[in-house]
Amino acid sequence: MKLMKCLLFVLTILFSVNISFAGCKYSDKGLRIPIPDTYGSSGLMNFSPWIESIIQIDPEVLRSGGKVKSGNPDMNIKTVRVSNGAKSKRKHKLIVSLGESIYVHSKISEKAGANAYNFKLRFYIDDDKDFDKKKKHRLETVEIDKFNAKAMIRYTEGFYAPEKSGIYYLWSCIEDLENDKKKKNNCSKEKSKKEYGKIKVFADPKPIPEPIITEPDGSSPIYKIEEGGYFTKYTLNPMNPNDVEIIGYGFAEPQEGTVPVHEFDSGKQYFYVATDWERDNVFEDKDWDYLGIVFHAYPAGSTEGEPFWRLWHYDSGTHDWTSDLSLRNYWETSGSHRSEGNAWQILDPRY
Repeated sequence: MKLMKCLLFVLTILFSVNISFAGCKYSDKGLRIPIPDTYGSSGLMNFSPWIESIIQIDPEVLRSGGKVKSGNPDMNIKTVRVSNGAKSKRKHKLIVSLGESIYVHSKISEKAGANAYNFKLRFYIDDDKDFDKKKKHRLETVEIDKFNAKAMIRYTEGFYAPEKSGIYYLWSCIEDLENDKKKKNNCSKEKSKKEYGKIKVFADPKPIPEPIITEPDGSSPIYKIEEGGYFTKYTLNPMNPNDVEIIGYGFAEPQEGTVPVHEFDSGKQYFYVATDWERDNVFEDKDWDYLGIVFHAYPAGSTEGEPFWRLWHYDSGTHDWTSDLSLRNYWETSGSHRSEGNAWQILDPRY
């Protein structure tokens, strides 16, 4: 019955109807819905211009507690992780799009063998790693009435990612516990990756443009466009297809055995990768903007197609690409380039 009253109260808030029920609290800091657990309660967040909350998830008791000793408690942050779903795999870092839902998990424990009372666990978001809670954005506060000696609990909060591209750090602090034995371990540490989560937020990429030509097998020509400087672009849909070079064939739609080829722009050159791990590594670099998937191709080492080589040009500090093995060998032996291996396989290569 109490849960139904709280649900009705939420609906009335959403529709601006001024009705109140006992058991629910609403203030200018946001709606708080009591959670029936012995370790405290939380609710929807204090709204911030950077990020919005989804909902608080019931705490997960990993260790209920142990023998109580005399003295003060020692509360500490064990881990902070992020995930795409409340129950999905928790990770140190995620790649998400603008406004995508994410979950932040903070695992805390008591080490000294004493009960802790009436303190807060606070979640923060930061666009750098100085982790200064006095000047950064607070996301949510979990109010904990009692924490058992030697207990370990994971608290989870759901949020929407910021509406601005960039790299953000999610971390937490145990606060307002006056008799804590060691306050130095109450907040996430910059040097400890296990104690903070990291998200790379990017704008939704543009869809793959409709190819100029689609062959009966579903493949389409890949065009090479020299845009000036070190900008070499590969696309299925150039503005002037008769004026540019066809280097081979790929696919606009994923086919069995193919992988997406991702495009990045540094302001100096375009860059292409066809593996998830390398895509994730480039995402980590603030100098690169993600432009999306440009086409699909068979991965390096596939029995389909021929290798498309990527090489680093020493003088320009940019990349060159070719399916011509003799040209790749010439570049490498002349000392002008360093081979970075087979980027992906290309069908019907032209050189």
